[in-house]
Formats: sequence, structure tokens, C-alpha cells
Amino acid sequence: MRELLKKTAAYKIIASDKKENTLSHAYLVTSADEDTLSDYLTELAKLIVCKEQEYCDSCRDCKLITSHVHPDVIFYPKDKKLSVADADEIVEESVVKPLELDKKVFVINKIEELNQYQNKLLKTIEEPPKNVILLIGAAREAAVLPTIRSRVKTVNIPLFTKKELLEYGKTVFEDKARLEVAVSLSGGKVGELRRFYADETAMELYALCVSVLHSMRSASDVLYYASKLANYKIADVISVLKVLLGKIGRIICGEKEKDSKIKEAAALFTAGAVVDIVERLNELEKSVNFNGNKTMLTDEVLFAVMEGKHRWQRLSV
Repeated sequence: MRELLKKTAAYKIIASDKKENTLSHAYLVTSADEDTLSDYLTELAKLIVCKEQEYCDSCRDCKLITSHVHPDVIFYPKDKKLSVADADEIVEESVVKPLELDKKVFVINKIEELNQYQNKLLKTIEEPPKNVILLIGAAREAAVLPTIRSRVKTVNIPLFTKKELLEYGKTVFEDKARLEVAVSLSGGKVGELRRFYADETAMELYALCVSVLHSMRSASDVLYYASKLANYKIADVISVLKVLLGKIGRIICGEKEKDSKIKEAAALFTAGAVVDIVERLNELEKSVNFNGNKTMLTDEVLFAVMEGKHRWQRLSV
């Protein structure tokens, strides 16, 4: 997680502030990846507290922060959702001196859950006690009250590229094929990557798309696979097909592949067919949000695969 986070402006800004000894009294950390926001805040808390410039992740302070049990780094919410009671406790605890560190850090996840009661923290944010740092997380900056936003330093953790997530995933997950599928469906979010990697439904879709590329040869096959794909989001179908076509393209160029069915499917395609089909899928992908007819889109996707394959087979004869 640290290596992935280090690529972001949020990490670089806070690291620079730490180096220059100009840490802000309050940071608002925004990220659309709300399932991973708590993890991001934990890592940034270690960055702020650790004696090493690039936090070590192995000292006592880092380990206690990782476990959310450091006496001077206090995490909220205490329960599942941030509450008014949490806000009251933060205000009260902020005037209590730290026990071990030279500072006290309050890590507040999803401040937007307080709704209008965010202003309970306003005075603490506006005039924080000495050596208090507030590390505040929000899934959407617009959901944070303007009175809060105007008094904090805002940093953003963006969605990651597929390449970045693939590099990160290789350090965490073992199954490369499963990882590629999860990355393709993640939308740039670490939380979604983790969810899809563990989701058997995603792997069922992967196997079904392999079968499409391997066995679909006629219009009747299109009808058969269209019915099978009806339970999946068409955007996910396109994403997985593009992953598999990329794999087939690499096999055509000489890359080795253990999966015999994918190898057999690759033998049915030319490099030109792969390029043409992916271009057509890219076009269809853009229309997903504008075309409400899922059945029609599914048919178009399947015909794009079949026609692209057959057209290049005829040209190569």
C-alpha cells in the first residue's frame, strides 16, 4: 500500500510538509475509493508520526498505528459510522496532552457522515490546541461543509491506473489471471480490486468470456452466450473481454500461456483481429452509459468479437 500511496500528490504534499517542519494543523484527505479511505488515512498517519522521513512501517509507533492502538493517534469513528458522540469526544480529547509523542493526531474517517453536525468540530479545526493534527477523510469534498473546507489543507488521492493497480496487486495477490480480471473491473479503486479478486462471480464471468472467445462461431452461439451474460453488467463483460484479448495478443506475439483453453482461443485470432475487436469494444464501452438497451449492447459486443475474428480469418486465407 505504501508504494502505491507514494505515487499520489497527497503523500508527496504531506511528506514535503513534514520535511520542511510545516505540517498543517488539519488535512482533508479526499478519495472516491471510500472503501480504502481508512487504510489511506492510517498510512498517512504513520507518515506524519514516524521519525523516519519516509515512514519505516516497522517501528513501535508505526506498528501501533497500523493496529489503531497508539495512545496519541486516535481513530474515529469508534463504531461503524461517525457520530455526534465521536465529534464531542474529539473536542474533549484534543485538549488532553499526548502521552508519548510530541503531538496528538486525530484520524477522522468520512466526516461527511456528520452532515450538519460537522460544525461541532469547527472550533477545534479553526483554533486547534498546540501540537494537535487532524487528519480528516472524505469520499467527496463537496460533502464537507464550506466552513470546514476553508480551514483545512485539502489533498486528494485519485483513482489509480490499471498499470499501477497491477503492480500493486502483484505484491499482494498470487493468482495472476484472477488479478488481471479484478484490476479490469476495479475502476481504479483498491477497494474494488480487493473485492473483485475475492469474488467468485468475477471469475465465473472470466471463464464465460474465455468460452466466448474459444467457442462462439455462429449467430446461434451469439444467442446462447447473450443469455448466459444477461446476469452480468455489460461494462464488466467488455472489461474482461479486453483483458483476454490483450492476453491473446501477447500469446500471438510469443508469450507463453499455461491455460490450454486460452491458448486454443488464441490460435483462432490474428493480431489484426485482436486490434480491430478491441477498437470496436472501446467504441461500445463509451456508449454503455447512454444506451439503456442492455440486450442490444450485449449482442453488439458478441457480434463484434465473432465478426472481427471471421473477417481476419478470411483475409488471411
